[in-house]
Amino acid sequence: MYIVKYSIGSYDDWREVDLFVTKYGEFALEYAAKFNTMIEKWKDFYGNDYADHFNGRMNYLNSIDKAYIQTIQTR
Repeated sequence: MYIVKYSIGSYDDWREVDLFVTKYGEFALEYAAKFNTMIEKWKDFYGNDYADHFNGRMNYLNSIDKAYIQTIQTR
């Protein structure tokens, strides 16, 4: 089984966020890749022309790391 997750924050407020669990590895890989693509697009969008207006959102987006997959086993 696979857990799709991402981490957010740094140092004292760092944490991992579990998005979902699936038994399909290919689906988990595709979702993580799509998530990472969208995060980069959002960072580009909010970071260019709207930096002053969306400063809080940009700070939040910058604190999100890329999604990744963790493999787990069930008993």
